[in-house]
Formats: sequence, C-alpha cells, structure tokens
Amino acid sequence: MPTAADTPFVAYIAGEGERLSSGATIVGRAEWTEGAFITIAADVAPGFLSPVHKHLRQSQTSVVLSGDLGFWVEGEEDVVLGPGGYVFRPTGRHHAFWNATDQPARVLEITSPATEFQQWMLDLSEMMSGEGAGKDEVAERAARAGIVFAPELTQQLTERLGLSSSAVFGR
Repeated sequence: MPTAADTPFVAYIAGEGERLSSGATIVGRAEWTEGAFITIAADVAPGFLSPVHKHLRQSQTSVVLSGDLGFWVEGEEDVVLGPGGYVFRPTGRHHAFWNATDQPARVLEITSPATEFQQWMLDLSEMMSGEGAGKDEVAERAARAGIVFAPELTQQLTERLGLSSSAVFGR
C-alpha cells in the first residue's frame, strides 16, 4: 500500500492541464490524489445550461472564478454566484448550472471520489471530438460513472430559464 511519502507533489500552473474537447481542463488528476478527487477548470459560454443530472457515487463542489453562474440543486432555490461563490452538490441530488449572461464565466469544479468521474470526462471528450455518439452510448458511458440524466427536468429548467442545454463548454 502506498504511503504519503510515495505520493508525488503536484502543482498546477495556470494555463496548463489536460485540455478536453468539451472545453474543460483537468487541472488535478485522480492519480495525483490517490483517487480522492479530480479538479476541473472550465470556461462556461454565455447561454450554456448543463443537462440536469445526478451522481450516484460522487459529490461536487464548484467555485466561480470569474463571471456569474447560476446553480440549481434539487430541493433548493436557484442561486446565482459571482467570483468566489461556492456551491456544494451532494451525491444523489439532481443538479444543473448555467450562464445566463452575455459574458463567459470560469468555474473550478472538484469531484469526489475521482476515478469514475475522471473516466467520464475523458469519455465525454472522446465522444465530442470524434463523430459524436448516440444517446444510448452517452447514457451507457455515463451510467458506468454513476451519472443519471433527467431529460424532463432539463426541459423544465430550459423553459424556465430561456436557455438551451445544447450549448457546449467553451464554445
């Protein structure tokens, strides 16, 4: 079993990291934290709305770095956060986030545990960079990571906010 002395020191330098075709960047890999968490930085385009989903095995924290982002967590009121704002999305609760402004925003997301979610992000990037993937393949890969989409809740949020969930990070 590895010890703390076996764990390498890793520092992130702004602008570096593993850029994904979704526009997100892995700035802290699961392997660096012994699977404890993954850290992702993402530019969120104006008009973006994430599909409503829940994680069966992970919790997430988001910190807004720039711009304004809206967050919805099942059972809670919507909240719009500016730079320095923080939101926690617990395991098993549907959630979504969006950028309703005409300016890009930037967010840092920390997901724990990391390994399955990291594989999902890599799978998503692969699907987005190639010829794409059908709904069944996306759902199958998401299920492996314990992610369940809620299209009916996405539609409700889309209508309420007047945004489209077809927007893509950083595009």
